[in-house]
Amino acid sequence: MRGVVLKEFYLMKSLGKSYALICAFFLLMTLTKVYDYSFLSGFVVMLLLTIPMSTFSFDEAAGWDKFAAATPVGRKGVVQGKYLFVLALGGGLLVLNSLMQVLLFFLGAGQGDTLGEMFWTGVACLGAGLALNAILLPCIFKLGVQKGRLALLLAVAVGTSFFAAGVALVGRGGVPGQLEYALMGLPVLGIVLLAISYFISQKLYGSREL
Repeated sequence: MRGVVLKEFYLMKSLGKSYALICAFFLLMTLTKVYDYSFLSGFVVMLLLTIPMSTFSFDEAAGWDKFAAATPVGRKGVVQGKYLFVLALGGGLLVLNSLMQVLLFFLGAGQGDTLGEMFWTGVACLGAGLALNAILLPCIFKLGVQKGRLALLLAVAVGTSFFAAGVALVGRGGVPGQLEYALMGLPVLGIVLLAISYFISQKLYGSREL
């Protein structure tokens, strides 16, 4: 199982420079106040979707799914590895985003919000990314990457717009306290949905013809 998860990070490493450059660009745009800091947090949602999608594409192109299904790891291990990777990636992105928010705060690019408000904005975005993955992953395991891209578009169009609007309101303190606490609880909701999604993916991938 450890090897399956490490394989995901090795694949991500080949894309690391590109993502790092994009992240640096958005950070610079935020420092110059072209973008709000919540936009940078929202970028985490996109990374949490596009990176697993990219590793799926590499797997499919290399025929990894057929090979892995014939190993002791089996289809169950493939699904477990992908979900563990998403959770680990989410944790890493949260740390990265928190460090960038601290930098923005002390450089005066926090739009007048407290460091705590900036942190919870990033936490809410992480929850949104996990929830969207809960929709995306079963679709890819059942349909493959190409058809699964339609699920990505649907997930982004429906989900991201909703969460981004809520997160932006939290960052500006423009929502009632109860709703703010609900948005802060998004990571818990995301993990619960991801757990449900895991069992759905196991069933769908187990019945899929490779």
